[in-house]
Amino acid sequence: MRISETNTSLPPERGRARRKSLTFLLLLAALITTNCLLCFLVEPYRSSSEEMWRGYAAFGDMDTVYAGTSQALSGIIPEDVDETSGSRSYNMGTNMQSLHDSKIAIQKAYSDHKIRRAVLVIDLEVLGTERSANFRADESFYHAKGKMEAFPQRAADAFSFITSDAFFGKPASLTYFMPWIYNRSTDVRLNVREKMQRKVLNPEGHRTATGFEPSKEVVNQSIHFVSWEEADSWDQTATAFHSLTLTQDNREELLEICRFCKDHQIDLVPVVLPSLNFLNIYRAKDYLAMKDTLTQLFRAEGFDYYDFNCIDASLLSVASTQYKDVGHMNTEGAAVFSKFLGKFLLKRESGTDLAGYFVR
Repeated sequence: MRISETNTSLPPERGRARRKSLTFLLLLAALITTNCLLCFLVEPYRSSSEEMWRGYAAFGDMDTVYAGTSQALSGIIPEDVDETSGSRSYNMGTNMQSLHDSKIAIQKAYSDHKIRRAVLVIDLEVLGTERSANFRADESFYHAKGKMEAFPQRAADAFSFITSDAFFGKPASLTYFMPWIYNRSTDVRLNVREKMQRKVLNPEGHRTATGFEPSKEVVNQSIHFVSWEEADSWDQTATAFHSLTLTQDNREELLEICRFCKDHQIDLVPVVLPSLNFLNIYRAKDYLAMKDTLTQLFRAEGFDYYDFNCIDASLLSVASTQYKDVGHMNTEGAAVFSKFLGKFLLKRESGTDLAGYFVR
């Protein structure tokens, strides 16, 4: 009698499925490895957003925060404000910070420290920018926040980001997990050295312990910056102006910030910081129309709005040499503004009528 051999091979269908699964796992492992390698090489040791959140975590008690874009980051020195106002404050500004992220920063500071004041730096460019178009700044903000949190909250933040109306189904919902795409530096050698030594080796462009980013740069002094006195004639001769808009989503974000602050007894101080070129790029009538729009929006919620481009120059004047570029103050300019802001906040807190400070 002939004994048949047992067939131990898998059916063709199961074999193909197994090979596909193995191929998928190998591809996934390759993608993860490549992503980790690129992060190590291209992502800086400390991004600006990560420095903000790390500095915030290390700062301790605070009663005031500054939220907003790079204008806040480079324009407000917390210790100079504190010296004259008596506050203890931290700068939570980040590059191109969306109003949504400013809201998150204020809410976080209240949750951790029960802050009593939030200075919201309004960047007119951001008002007309959809959050989805600002995805790199948002990714950096959320990713850095997550690095300072325990896993459950970190996972919740990531889930909140990738499922938000602004990003769900868009590339940002995937690239969020690839920080080398939105936090990158071409100085690979420095990136690697700093990570190997676990410290910042080049202090340029990094924050102080209070969140401020210093700069010794000075804007090109050959540029002509339009003054209020020249604005009417400039508006008639120039042609390339930027539009000023407030999107519906950003209007809602501003209202949510107002209502959160009102519900939690936070003194919200919305401000526009001085800049050099605002009348070069915006028509004066459009600029003042947006000022009126924001004044009415905040007033309806019980808050005053202050545009320091419209202040009496005899009270506050930042020289052109005190700017690092056309829209941002350097350290010298930030010191001038911050000391003034401290006195301004102190007078405001005492009940002084500040309407006369502004001539437009």
